[in-house]
Amino acid sequence: MSDYTRAKKLQLTTVNRWKERREHHPTSKRLMAFLKTLDSKEYANHFMWKTRKKVDDGTVLMYQLDAFFDLLDKMENL
Repeated sequence: MSDYTRAKKLQLTTVNRWKERREHHPTSKRLMAFLKTLDSKEYANHFMWKTRKKVDDGTVLMYQLDAFFDLLDKMENL
């Protein structure tokens, strides 16, 4: 079974973190901070990651990462 299928089955892909005002997973925050700095310093801001609004590319990526990291957390606790 794929990670996506597992996450979907656990309803992690349909969580509306924005509406529920849930924080991003700590690992999502950490990874995005790393990517923003790496992109800025080494890739001439190729992606120009933004994370201020719910529709910014970085924020959307973090929502997707949240589902994956939540899945990893749940799999560890099984």
